[in-house]
Amino acid sequence: MEDFELLIKLNALHVNEIAETVIKQLKELGKEFCLPADDSGLGNVWEELCEQMQTEDSLYWKIYENTIKDYIVDEYEKQPDAIKYLIGYIGSVNNNEFHSDAEPTMTMQ
Repeated sequence: MEDFELLIKLNALHVNEIAETVIKQLKELGKEFCLPADDSGLGNVWEELCEQMQTEDSLYWKIYENTIKDYIVDEYEKQPDAIKYLIGYIGSVNNNEFHSDAEPTMTMQ
């Protein structure tokens, strides 16, 4: 395996772990955190976000987007320096320079 491919796979592993943690946190935010707090039948913020992605953005989308970014940054900051460096490095590489099935599904900016 080429060294760069290994870095890409390691990056994908860590980025996906961050994403899974953020999703778990959004699921833990109950319907009382949905904007507006209505009786839509959705159980948590994650379900609200999924619904909006399938239909259309709400007037509150920017608030949700900022919340997601805050959770991502928080989880990123908890990572060891080596992982933060890896994520930053792979995120800075031009996608046209490599082709791999292990490309990260989320990039940090």
